[in-house]
Amino acid sequence: MRVERYGVGARAYLGLHGWGGDRSVFAPLAAHVPADASFYSADLPGCDESPPPTEWDVDHILADIIGTICLLNVKSLTVVGHCGGAVFGLLAARTSPRLVERVVAVDP
Repeated sequence: MRVERYGVGARAYLGLHGWGGDRSVFAPLAAHVPADASFYSADLPGCDESPPPTEWDVDHILADIIGTICLLNVKSLTVVGHCGGAVFGLLAARTSPRLVERVVAVDP
């Protein structure tokens, strides 16, 4: 998945956009990321600059999200999910609670 990073701090957040969006929906937050945090904004599989999943089902999309979190090399993070991205955030927290410590759901 294509990910854009705002900030350089150790406290990590991952933004997952809703349907019809892309990682740019979180760009307005860039100026507000605290010095001790990093906000990673991702294109969901098959959106904008991210390749499509190997199969178009929830399990494969979720596997891509969890794989991307692992590549970020963070101990754990908070998912900020908008619309359908919130649903994927909740699923990621359920399947990988050590990686996703909490979810902020915006208009799920």
